[in-house]
Amino acid sequence: MGRVIQKKDTEQERKPGLYVISTPIGNLQDLSLRAKKILEQCELVLAEDTRLANKLFNFFNIDKKKNQILSCYKFNETQRINKLNFEELGTCMVGLVSDAGTPSVSDPGSKIVEKYHQLVLPVFSVPGCCSVMAGFSISGIELKNCQTLTFGGFFPRKEKDAHTLLDKVSCGSDYVIFFETVNRLENLLNHLEKFFEEDVFIFLAKEMTKIHEATWRGYCSEILAELKKNGVKRPVFSWRTRCDYRPLKTKKNFRS
Repeated sequence: MGRVIQKKDTEQERKPGLYVISTPIGNLQDLSLRAKKILEQCELVLAEDTRLANKLFNFFNIDKKKNQILSCYKFNETQRINKLNFEELGTCMVGLVSDAGTPSVSDPGSKIVEKYHQLVLPVFSVPGCCSVMAGFSISGIELKNCQTLTFGGFFPRKEKDAHTLLDKVSCGSDYVIFFETVNRLENLLNHLEKFFEEDVFIFLAKEMTKIHEATWRGYCSEILAELKKNGVKRPVFSWRTRCDYRPLKTKKNFRS
Protein backbone atom coordinates (compact mmCIF):
# COMPACT_ATOMS: atom_id res chain seq x y z
CA MET A 1 0.00 0.00 0.00
CA GLY A 2 1.42 3.37 -1.01
CA ARG A 3 2.25 6.04 1.49
CA VAL A 4 -0.35 8.77 1.87
CA ILE A 5 1.18 12.20 1.35
CA GLN A 6 -0.56 15.06 3.14
CA LYS A 7 -0.92 18.15 0.98
CA LYS A 8 0.08 21.46 2.44
CA ASP A 9 -2.79 23.81 3.34
CA THR A 10 -1.83 26.08 0.46
CA GLU A 11 -2.22 23.16 -1.95
CA GLN A 12 -5.58 21.93 -0.69
CA GLU A 13 -8.57 22.75 -2.82
CA ARG A 14 -11.41 24.92 -1.59
CA LYS A 15 -14.38 22.60 -1.28
CA PRO A 16 -17.94 23.95 -1.13
CA GLY A 17 -20.04 22.74 1.77
CA LEU A 18 -20.90 23.42 5.40
CA TYR A 19 -17.94 23.66 7.78
CA VAL A 20 -18.85 23.03 11.43
CA ILE A 21 -16.11 24.99 13.16
CA SER A 22 -15.07 24.74 16.81
CA THR A 23 -14.20 28.09 18.36
CA PRO A 24 -12.36 28.91 21.62
CA ILE A 25 -14.19 28.33 24.91
CA GLY A 26 -12.48 31.30 26.55
CA ASN A 27 -8.97 32.01 25.32
CA LEU A 28 -9.16 33.29 21.75
CA GLN A 29 -5.64 32.04 21.03
CA ASP A 30 -6.97 28.47 21.14
CA LEU A 31 -8.46 28.82 17.65
CA SER A 32 -6.72 26.34 15.37
CA LEU A 33 -4.74 27.40 12.31
CA ARG A 34 -7.06 25.36 10.08
CA ALA A 35 -10.17 26.95 11.60
CA LYS A 36 -8.72 30.41 10.99
CA LYS A 37 -7.88 29.60 7.38
CA ILE A 38 -11.33 28.16 6.67
CA LEU A 39 -13.08 31.12 8.30
CA GLU A 40 -11.06 33.39 6.02
CA GLN A 41 -12.19 31.39 2.98
CA CYS A 42 -15.89 31.09 3.84
CA GLU A 43 -18.21 33.21 1.73
CA LEU A 44 -20.83 33.05 4.49
CA VAL A 45 -20.65 32.43 8.24
CA LEU A 46 -23.68 31.40 10.31
CA ALA A 47 -23.06 32.49 13.89
CA GLU A 48 -24.95 31.94 17.14
CA ASP A 49 -24.14 35.54 18.07
CA THR A 50 -22.81 37.81 15.33
CA ARG A 51 -21.27 40.16 17.92
CA LEU A 52 -19.09 37.42 19.37
CA ALA A 53 -18.22 36.19 15.88
CA ASN A 54 -17.08 39.69 14.93
CA LYS A 55 -14.98 39.87 18.10
CA LEU A 56 -13.22 36.67 17.04
CA PHE A 57 -12.75 37.88 13.47
CA ASN A 58 -11.35 41.23 14.61
CA PHE A 59 -8.87 39.49 16.92
CA PHE A 60 -7.51 37.45 14.00
CA ASN A 61 -7.92 40.17 11.35
CA ILE A 62 -10.42 38.05 9.42
CA ASP A 63 -12.14 40.41 7.00
CA LYS A 64 -15.88 39.79 6.61
CA LYS A 65 -18.56 42.12 5.30
CA LYS A 66 -21.72 42.58 7.35
CA ASN A 67 -23.84 40.53 4.94
CA GLN A 68 -21.35 37.64 5.17
CA ILE A 69 -22.20 36.98 8.84
CA LEU A 70 -25.76 35.90 9.64
CA SER A 71 -27.25 35.00 13.00
CA CYS A 72 -28.30 31.39 13.52
CA TYR A 73 -29.30 30.75 17.11
CA LYS A 74 -31.74 28.58 19.05
CA PHE A 75 -34.85 30.64 18.39
CA ASN A 76 -34.31 31.54 14.73
CA GLU A 77 -32.51 28.52 13.28
CA THR A 78 -35.61 27.17 11.51
CA GLN A 79 -36.50 30.58 10.08
CA ARG A 80 -32.90 31.10 8.97
CA ILE A 81 -32.93 27.77 7.12
CA ASN A 82 -36.15 28.74 5.32
CA LYS A 83 -34.58 31.99 4.12
CA LEU A 84 -31.32 30.53 2.81
CA ASN A 85 -30.85 29.85 -0.90
CA PHE A 86 -29.33 26.37 -0.79
CA GLU A 87 -29.04 26.16 -4.57
CA GLU A 88 -26.62 29.07 -4.39
CA LEU A 89 -24.97 27.89 -1.16
CA GLY A 90 -24.28 24.52 -2.77
CA THR A 91 -21.33 26.16 -4.53
CA CYS A 92 -20.09 28.10 -1.49
CA MET A 93 -18.02 27.49 1.60
CA VAL A 94 -20.30 28.16 4.58
CA GLY A 95 -19.00 28.28 8.15
CA LEU A 96 -21.08 27.42 11.22
CA VAL A 97 -19.90 28.69 14.61
CA SER A 98 -21.39 28.90 18.09
CA ASP A 99 -20.49 31.36 20.84
CA ALA A 100 -17.88 28.96 22.24
CA GLY A 101 -16.87 25.39 21.56
CA THR A 102 -18.51 23.15 18.99
CA PRO A 103 -21.87 23.86 17.30
CA SER A 104 -24.69 21.33 17.85
CA VAL A 105 -23.25 20.20 21.22
CA SER A 106 -25.68 21.85 23.67
CA ASP A 107 -25.63 24.68 21.15
CA PRO A 108 -27.64 25.49 18.00
CA GLY A 109 -26.53 24.09 14.66
CA SER A 110 -27.98 20.59 14.36
CA LYS A 111 -30.92 21.74 12.22
CA ILE A 112 -28.75 23.43 9.60
CA VAL A 113 -26.44 20.39 9.56
CA GLU A 114 -29.47 18.11 9.08
CA LYS A 115 -30.68 20.31 6.21
CA TYR A 116 -27.34 19.95 4.42
CA HIS A 117 -27.53 16.17 4.81
CA GLN A 118 -31.10 16.11 3.48
CA LEU A 119 -29.97 18.01 0.39
CA VAL A 120 -26.96 15.69 0.04
CA LEU A 121 -24.58 18.63 0.40
CA PRO A 122 -21.14 18.12 1.97
CA VAL A 123 -20.65 18.72 5.71
CA PHE A 124 -17.12 19.00 7.10
CA SER A 125 -15.84 18.97 10.66
CA VAL A 126 -13.27 21.51 11.81
CA PRO A 127 -12.54 20.17 15.31
CA GLY A 128 -10.99 22.15 18.10
CA CYS A 129 -11.97 23.32 21.56
CA CYS A 130 -14.46 21.18 23.45
CA SER A 131 -15.29 22.07 27.06
CA VAL A 132 -16.59 18.55 27.75
CA MET A 133 -13.30 16.83 26.96
CA ALA A 134 -11.20 19.71 28.27
CA GLY A 135 -12.87 19.41 31.65
CA PHE A 136 -12.66 15.65 31.85
CA SER A 137 -8.99 15.72 30.87
CA ILE A 138 -8.07 17.78 33.95
CA SER A 139 -10.32 15.88 36.37
CA GLY A 140 -7.76 13.16 37.10
CA ILE A 141 -10.45 10.51 36.56
CA GLU A 142 -9.39 7.48 34.53
CA LEU A 143 -11.78 6.13 31.91
CA LYS A 144 -10.94 2.44 31.74
CA ASN A 145 -11.85 -0.12 29.10
CA CYS A 146 -15.55 -1.07 29.14
CA GLN A 147 -16.43 2.01 31.20
CA THR A 148 -18.79 4.63 29.84
CA LEU A 149 -18.72 8.42 29.77
CA THR A 150 -22.06 10.16 29.21
CA PHE A 151 -22.68 13.80 28.34
CA GLY A 152 -26.01 14.98 29.73
CA GLY A 153 -26.00 18.54 28.43
CA PHE A 154 -27.53 21.17 30.68
CA PHE A 155 -29.01 19.74 33.87
CA PRO A 156 -32.86 19.79 33.70
CA ARG A 157 -34.65 22.66 35.39
CA LYS A 158 -37.75 20.69 36.40
CA GLU A 159 -37.40 18.36 39.38
CA LYS A 160 -39.26 15.51 37.67
CA ASP A 161 -36.98 15.69 34.61
CA ALA A 162 -33.91 15.84 36.87
CA HIS A 163 -34.97 12.69 38.72
CA THR A 164 -35.71 10.89 35.44
CA LEU A 165 -32.26 11.76 34.10
CA LEU A 166 -30.50 10.72 37.31
CA ASP A 167 -32.43 7.43 37.22
CA LYS A 168 -31.00 6.73 33.77
CA VAL A 169 -27.40 7.72 34.38
CA SER A 170 -27.13 6.04 37.77
CA CYS A 171 -27.95 2.67 36.24
CA GLY A 172 -26.20 2.94 32.89
CA SER A 173 -23.14 5.19 33.12
CA ASP A 174 -19.82 5.14 34.93
CA TYR A 175 -19.18 8.87 34.51
CA VAL A 176 -21.55 11.68 33.58
CA ILE A 177 -20.83 15.25 32.53
CA PHE A 178 -23.33 18.07 33.00
CA PHE A 179 -23.34 21.73 32.10
CA GLU A 180 -24.78 24.10 34.69
CA THR A 181 -25.01 27.85 35.22
CA VAL A 182 -23.76 29.51 38.37
CA ASN A 183 -27.16 30.48 39.72
CA ARG A 184 -28.39 26.88 39.51
CA LEU A 185 -25.26 25.05 40.65
CA GLU A 186 -26.37 24.75 44.27
CA ASN A 187 -29.68 23.33 43.03
CA LEU A 188 -27.82 20.63 41.06
CA LEU A 189 -25.71 19.62 44.07
CA ASN A 190 -28.82 19.49 46.25
CA HIS A 191 -30.42 17.16 43.70
CA LEU A 192 -27.43 14.81 43.90
CA GLU A 193 -27.49 14.79 47.70
CA LYS A 194 -31.22 14.11 47.69
CA PHE A 195 -31.07 11.40 45.04
CA PHE A 196 -28.14 9.26 46.17
CA GLU A 197 -27.67 7.57 49.54
CA GLU A 198 -23.90 7.89 49.28
CA ASP A 199 -21.84 11.06 49.05
CA VAL A 200 -20.89 11.21 45.36
CA PHE A 201 -17.50 12.39 44.13
CA ILE A 202 -17.54 15.47 41.91
CA PHE A 203 -15.20 17.55 39.78
CA LEU A 204 -16.18 21.14 38.96
CA ALA A 205 -14.45 23.52 36.60
CA LYS A 206 -15.23 27.11 35.69
CA GLU A 207 -13.77 29.75 33.40
CA MET A 208 -11.59 27.15 31.67
CA THR A 209 -8.71 28.70 29.65
CA LYS A 210 -9.48 32.14 31.14
CA ILE A 211 -7.64 34.23 33.73
CA HIS A 212 -10.01 33.24 36.54
CA GLU A 213 -10.04 29.51 35.77
CA ALA A 214 -10.80 27.44 38.88
CA THR A 215 -11.61 23.85 39.79
CA TRP A 216 -13.09 21.98 42.74
CA ARG A 217 -12.55 18.28 43.38
CA GLY A 218 -14.17 16.38 46.24
CA TYR A 219 -17.38 14.96 47.62
CA CYS A 220 -20.73 16.58 46.94
CA SER A 221 -21.30 17.59 50.58
CA GLU A 222 -17.82 19.16 50.81
CA ILE A 223 -18.16 21.19 47.62
CA LEU A 224 -21.70 22.26 48.51
CA ALA A 225 -20.49 23.53 51.88
CA GLU A 226 -17.55 25.31 50.22
CA LEU A 227 -19.75 27.06 47.68
CA LYS A 228 -22.28 28.08 50.33
CA LYS A 229 -19.45 29.57 52.37
CA ASN A 230 -17.41 31.31 49.68
CA GLY A 231 -19.73 31.38 46.67
CA VAL A 232 -18.81 31.10 43.00
CA LYS A 233 -19.24 33.50 40.10
CA ARG A 234 -20.05 32.99 36.43
CA PRO A 235 -20.91 29.77 34.55
CA VAL A 236 -19.69 26.45 35.88
CA PHE A 237 -19.32 23.08 34.19
CA SER A 238 -20.00 20.17 36.54
CA TRP A 239 -18.76 16.59 36.37
CA ARG A 240 -20.48 13.91 38.45
CA THR A 241 -18.63 10.60 38.82
CA ARG A 242 -19.00 7.42 40.79
CA CYS A 243 -17.98 7.75 44.41
CA ASP A 244 -14.73 5.81 44.84
CA TYR A 245 -15.86 3.82 41.77
CA ARG A 246 -18.73 2.25 43.71
CA PRO A 247 -22.07 1.78 41.89
CA LEU A 248 -24.54 4.60 42.37
CA LYS A 249 -27.68 2.52 42.26
CA THR A 250 -28.96 3.07 45.80
CA LYS A 251 -31.45 5.90 45.66
CA LYS A 252 -33.54 7.62 48.28
CA ASN A 253 -37.28 7.20 47.88
CA PHE A 254 -38.09 10.84 47.24
CA ARG A 255 -41.33 9.94 45.47
CA SER A 256 -43.05 8.67 48.61
